[in-house]
Amino acid sequence: MSDSALKSLSAIGFLTVIEHQEHGLFGGYLVLNRGGRPLEFHCTAPVKPNRAQEILYGPTLADYLYGEQIGPAMVENAKIRPEIICTDVEPLLATQAGKQSQLVLIYDPDKQDEPSSQEDSQRQWHRRDTGSHSWPQPPHTQLAEFTLAGHRLVVPQSRTASVGQLTSALAGFADTIELSEPFQRIRDAIEEAQQMGS
Repeated sequence: MSDSALKSLSAIGFLTVIEHQEHGLFGGYLVLNRGGRPLEFHCTAPVKPNRAQEILYGPTLADYLYGEQIGPAMVENAKIRPEIICTDVEPLLATQAGKQSQLVLIYDPDKQDEPSSQEDSQRQWHRRDTGSHSWPQPPHTQLAEFTLAGHRLVVPQSRTASVGQLTSALAGFADTIELSEPFQRIRDAIEEAQQMGS
């Protein structure tokens, strides 16, 4: 077995997008080992939809930007391909590169702004620490939900057969890594990079 294959079994990815009011969307991808130490980090240049994209993509704009533009740009450039990639942003579940890794949506238990129903998700804006997106989130209706280490986790319904296997694999990481904490590391790293670049 190659070194990269061995690392993929003992690594976990964390993928997120943050919004900067002036510059647009920044993607960040952090791969950690079981001890919580970084193995790889990638971030994108800012992505900002133009008015034509906002009009033409409508409620599917977030899935397009996150799942086709931002997510794959980072995951496909990574040397290590972990079996599990966690995200805290629902549209990243549309990431095409997720076919090679299991994508898992993690809701932070401290965040109270997540929609409580599909009807709510059609009306609300998806809020993050850095602001709110300027387009509504389309509801993802085919999702399966489970809990682990105090977190609500969601996977695409098509992968529910792997939930048991996924839970046991994630439990190994949850023993040493607080599952929502790496997303803050990514946000801090991107903010630091922005400050150094300005």
